[in-house]
Amino acid sequence: MDNGYKDIMDNDGYVILKNALPQKMVDSYNTMIGNYFGLGKARGESRWKPDAFNNAALFELHKLFELKDFTEPLQSLTDNKLMYLHHGDIHLNFTAINLHDDCQERGTDTSNYSWQEDHPLNREPYRCYTIAMYLQDHDDDTGLSVMKGSHKLSYTGMTRENMHKLEIPITNLNTKMGDVVIFDCRLLHKGNKDGRGDRKAIYFRMGQKNIHSENHIIGAVTRQQQENNQPINAYKIHPEFQAVLEKNSILY
Repeated sequence: MDNGYKDIMDNDGYVILKNALPQKMVDSYNTMIGNYFGLGKARGESRWKPDAFNNAALFELHKLFELKDFTEPLQSLTDNKLMYLHHGDIHLNFTAINLHDDCQERGTDTSNYSWQEDHPLNREPYRCYTIAMYLQDHDDDTGLSVMKGSHKLSYTGMTRENMHKLEIPITNLNTKMGDVVIFDCRLLHKGNKDGRGDRKAIYFRMGQKNIHSENHIIGAVTRQQQENNQPINAYKIHPEFQAVLEKNSILY
């Protein structure tokens, strides 16, 4: 399955898979996330759980990797070398409202490596993607906003002030529950405020197996372990999650 996804991703930095999640799954994940965070007490509060896919209470998330409407476009984008990048969060009312990128591998930039577009040391295609699944409609500019095409810029260390000086309009992605947004981790993006008090989302990363994905994993695991107050070297993928990935031809 291609459907021009590679060209769209290359030009815009993101694609939207419409109705990729069945309504039954959307409803189930809404309930699961609400129960996990104790929504009755947490309504309106901002909460998130890093490394959610390795949490036994959240193993229902593994069903995502069995969805061909979701995995086949990603296999196409990654030349059938799809890899889980060991980053997965669930969110309740969590919103990062400032422009930013998701390049976890920035800390590994050295004189021998770069993830920047057209850099002479970037010898492999950069195909690290953030997967954003909002579990409610966002057709009122309260969902994800992006700077279309900004993934091609060389903006290492760019300040927030300089980001706003870029002459690129911000595009609001008005999505429906069940839609899946896939975007290049270098794409400048931000969330928007939402006053409903029970906004739920699933965020995780996938990529093509190469040096960029391998470096991304180092940064992602480091961040998640720190947020979970766990030693970095204590991280390991749960055998049950590992088996699901292997069954669905996803590397890790």
